[in-house]
Order: sequence, then C-alpha cells, then structure tokens
Amino acid sequence: MSGYFEFKMRKLLSNIYNNAVKKRNINFDIGKSKIYRCSKPVISVGNLSIGGSGKTPFVITLSNIIKDLGYKPAIVGRGYKRKSKGEIIVSDGNKILTDAKSGGDEMFLLAQKLNVPVISNDLKYKGAMTAEKMFDIDCIVIDDGFQHRQLHRTLDILLIDSDTLDKPYLLPYGRLREPLESVKRADIICLVGNIESKTSEIKKFIQNKFVCKIKVVPDNPYFLNENKSSKITVDRLSETQNKIISVCGIAKPKNFSGMLKALKFNIIYKFEFEDHHNYKESNIQRIIQACKLNEINLIATTEKDAVKFNEFGNIFAENNINILIFPISIKFDDGENEFKNILKNLLGKKDG
Repeated sequence: MSGYFEFKMRKLLSNIYNNAVKKRNINFDIGKSKIYRCSKPVISVGNLSIGGSGKTPFVITLSNIIKDLGYKPAIVGRGYKRKSKGEIIVSDGNKILTDAKSGGDEMFLLAQKLNVPVISNDLKYKGAMTAEKMFDIDCIVIDDGFQHRQLHRTLDILLIDSDTLDKPYLLPYGRLREPLESVKRADIICLVGNIESKTSEIKKFIQNKFVCKIKVVPDNPYFLNENKSSKITVDRLSETQNKIISVCGIAKPKNFSGMLKALKFNIIYKFEFEDHHNYKESNIQRIIQACKLNEINLIATTEKDAVKFNEFGNIFAENNINILIFPISIKFDDGENEFKNILKNLLGKKDG
C-alpha cells in the first residue's frame, strides 16, 4: 500500500512540476520574463534530465574546438554544491584563483584543463556579463545552460542520452527537468551513445534540427600530482596492478565501475558517494582503511573527484596509496565536420 501511495504521490508531484515548467517557459516565450543579452555570442550546453549525460567533457571538447578555430572562449556555470556564495572567478585564463570547494568541482576541472576564464555564478546571466566585461574573449560557453532561460543564447546545444529517453517523465516520477517537447528549443541535438532506436518520442521535434552523434570514451589515465600528458599503458597497468578500490561521487557510478571492468581491472571494493560529494577527512580515512584491509595501494577515481583529493595528497602519500585518475572525453561518431562549420560560421560573425 505504501508503495502504491508513493507511486501516486510521485505522479501527482510530477504533474504539478510539469505545469510549473510549462508556465515558466511560456512566460519566457511571450516576453513576460526578462531575457538578458550579451554582446558576445553565447553557446549553451545542456540536457533535459538530471544526472550525467556528458555535459562537462562536451564543454571541454567544445571549448577546445573553439580555441583550435582561433577564438577565445570563457566558461560560465553554476558551480553546483560549491561552498561559496555569489560570484567566483575560478580562473582568469592564466591562473586558477580558487579551489574546487569554492569554485565547484566541475568548474574547477574546466579551469584546470582549458586555461580559459571560468566563472561560477548561480545566476549564469550575471556570470556571462562579468565574463565579457572582465576578459578579452570572443564567446561565452554556458555549462548546463538549457534551463537557464534568463540568458539569450546564440546557439543552444542539447545532449540526449539513453536514460533521458528510457523513462521520459518529469521529476520526481522520472528524470526529466523539462518535457521532451522542449527539444524544439535547441539548435543542435547531440545523441549520446547508440540510441537512435529510442528516438521515436522526439523525432517530430528534431526533424529540422542538426543532429550529431557522440560517445563518451575513456581517455589516458594519470596519477594524482603527476604530469597529465604522461601516458600510462592501461593494459600493462591492469596486469601488474590488477586489484583496485574505486572511489567516485558522480551521477552515474555504474558507468565508472563498468569502464574499469572493461579495462580489465579487478574492483575489490567500491566507494560510491552522492554526485558532487565534498570529501571530508573521515571519508579519506575510511578509504585508506579499506586499502589496508585489502592490501591494496591503488585507488581509481574520476577527474571530477580528483580535484577534491588534492588537499588530502599528503595523507595518501603517508600511507603509500596511489590515486589513478581516469578521464573521459567526447568522440564524434557522426557530424563532426558539420558541427565545426556551424561554430566557425557563428564565431566569424562575432556578435550576440
């Protein structure tokens, strides 16, 4: 009976949420809610659902493409679950000015990997305006920007993964932040993984859209506090140090453990924390205890988690425990050249 009541309650709340989202979107569509404009082109990367769909690695790929084309991007995001308030300049493009706790793990990671201005602000439109005032840039990339309609965007990129389409219901009954029909607001649709067979629900909304196919793939791992450009041979490592303990605080921990297993690592123990988990010393001591009990000196983690391990580097070193970081990246299966041409044409105009 309690399960049935919970089901009905979730459905009811989902309907209430759906009506609220539709009303909000209508207010923006008819001009009742204010939309702010930047003088520079604004490129938004987002999705329809909660949880990881590859937005952060896509922002990295997108920003690198922009840089390769000869343009200078800045990145603005919320800095989810950061310990600070208001606006934080995570990086000025030359130097990182804060830590992962204050800037947010994903924003700190973007600053670390891209060497471009990065700003955390809950009000992304304000962060975008700061970016174009403070820095010599050609465009602004908004991380997780699809729902942030207060800011006018020149290009809206929407990532759609399998989980978005498997249970296409709004929160809290499903995973969607907006109904599927919101797909029609996007300019570019990126299908993540082999999901074409599941796209019947959105086909009518994407008929006249540019659709490309991408996938999230593992990149070269590296050890904490070592040169990221130094390549580690995974095959040899999995043979010599096969047993590991995995640690992650991401939206889809099964994806991480699945990747490690595919790389032939033997996961002896898994620590799976909530997404964007802020690690405390008590967490680290539990992890170290598990390593000692299992006689393992190798921990596998994600890049998003690793940026929060730096402050505990001495503790790991004192216990002879190595942190092996597994990055992920985006690869295009189809539409890469067309995607680059769209960016080239957009940025060539250099207006918002």
